[in-house]
Amino acid sequence: MSTATTLVSVVVDLATLAPLLAECERTADVVWLSRSCECDRYTLRGVPAKRIDVLVEHRLATVAGIASIDFHDRVVASITNKSGRFDGATRPRLVVRVVRGSDLVVCDATGHATGRIPSGRLDVEATPNGAHGSVRVTLSDVFDIRWDQTFARLRSDLGDYSPGRLIWWHARRYYGFLVEVAGDDVRALADSWQAPGEATLAEKAVAASRELYRLARDLRWRLPMRDSTAGEESLRSPAGYDGGLVIDEVKVYQRWPDADCA
Repeated sequence: MSTATTLVSVVVDLATLAPLLAECERTADVVWLSRSCECDRYTLRGVPAKRIDVLVEHRLATVAGIASIDFHDRVVASITNKSGRFDGATRPRLVVRVVRGSDLVVCDATGHATGRIPSGRLDVEATPNGAHGSVRVTLSDVFDIRWDQTFARLRSDLGDYSPGRLIWWHARRYYGFLVEVAGDDVRALADSWQAPGEATLAEKAVAASRELYRLARDLRWRLPMRDSTAGEESLRSPAGYDGGLVIDEVKVYQRWPDADCA
């Protein structure tokens, strides 16, 4: 089981979120820090999650959620030292969440109040700007820097790796049935697809997978369950449908009759 120890916490302005999320990639994971604190999980763009990950309380991403924050509550950014669930290796985790005003008091091991979480800043700086280089994360209070670390980004551009090769890699790995029954369509997609210009390699890989997902749907192929790779909801098999199944390396797809496929 994974554990986490808080190293430093500061109260930050809500405006801190925009520059932070601009340097993050959303994952499909949801982490519950408590029964009432649901967080979306991110990674810094181009930085593996095993180096650092980011949790942002879900309600901070919606207007209604922000409006629900009590006047006495504050947005707190914390760095925790998290140990891995399987290998026990430790890594930092940045957590941004809402803390009740009564919980801003800091206590020692005996439970005696020793102060309050100080006001400060959370700065996330990409050097150079864009999809290359490194990302620096800094937490500071009004007097000094409390935590400062720089993370190198992995290769973030395609280089001589053509966008079409991304399409083919995902097609053979996750959409093998398309290669078999609609190879010409996959080839046409690979020849014409343009990867997002300013995205990281991971973001381009996700975009390639989604293009294949759309192609499968256009050709009337459906997953009989939620497609977690593309992050979109597929229709379930209609009652009594006895159409054939195509078993891929990872998933089971089926082609719907034209009359039943919107």
